[in-house]
Amino acid sequence: MAAAEDGTLISPEKADSSYWWERMFGAACTCVTDESALTGEEVDGSQIKVVEEGKLVATVTDAGQYVEDDEKKDDDAVPPPVVAVGAGPSSSQTKNTTTEKTTTTKAGSSSTSTTPQAAAASLTSAGATTNGKTPPQGGSAAMEERKEAAPKREKAPPPAIVEKPVPKIEMQVDLKEVKAKLKGDGIPFKKHCRDGKIRPRTLVLSDDESMVGWKKNDPKKMVPLALINEVRPASAVDKSTVTKARPKGMGGTETLRKSAEGPAVSRLAFSLILDDRTIDIQVASEVEAKKLCAAFKVLVDHARAK
Repeated sequence: MAAAEDGTLISPEKADSSYWWERMFGAACTCVTDESALTGEEVDGSQIKVVEEGKLVATVTDAGQYVEDDEKKDDDAVPPPVVAVGAGPSSSQTKNTTTEKTTTTKAGSSSTSTTPQAAAASLTSAGATTNGKTPPQGGSAAMEERKEAAPKREKAPPPAIVEKPVPKIEMQVDLKEVKAKLKGDGIPFKKHCRDGKIRPRTLVLSDDESMVGWKKNDPKKMVPLALINEVRPASAVDKSTVTKARPKGMGGTETLRKSAEGPAVSRLAFSLILDDRTIDIQVASEVEAKKLCAAFKVLVDHARAK
């Protein structure tokens, strides 16, 4: 990419910007590759935990949406009906049940009762059969044939060893750390401009955390956080592009689609959406883009709530 004398990065000509921004993200991988390489583990980039001073502030998806707290869902759930302690069948039902049990017991005892003579005859018959040592039918040869004819039981195979899936590492961003960087030297980024050019700038935050801005040198250009309507990843759908001819829409913003060099930018950029313009920010890695996008979503919502 060529650079002008003032340091402006000039994008090369692109054949058709809509080619890069067709919504083909179904095949996109949610696992973040650059942080995985650093840790040697698989990182789950689909959700970003925003923490501050050790406390969870919010969970933001890689699409820029909040994840509802599981504890809140449990609180809102309808409790099961409470059964009164000691509740049981009525006294009349208990009497009926007792009567039925008594009737059944009497009927059973009457049907199984026998006379002493019949019991003695039964014992005599059983003893004669046992003491007589009646040989088994068919003799030993028949028993051997039965053994050979019986199907042989095959040994069950050993249970298969199932490997436990390796838990993914949750992605987190420390909001306090992000604020400190923005208030200090700032965070370097590439600003996509409405004239189709990309310029290196530094992202900054005001000391009272009410305004965000960018600078090449001083003075800074600042925008109130409360005026930002949306913080949107470049890979998310621009709803203004959804039409009958293009029902899936396109990603990014009009400015990003004009200046971006290819689909890789969709993973490295996010936008601050205002009424009359967008601030389109491209950073060095996919991890940094996800974390900064989640952090700015929380910052903007806090500013708008004041």
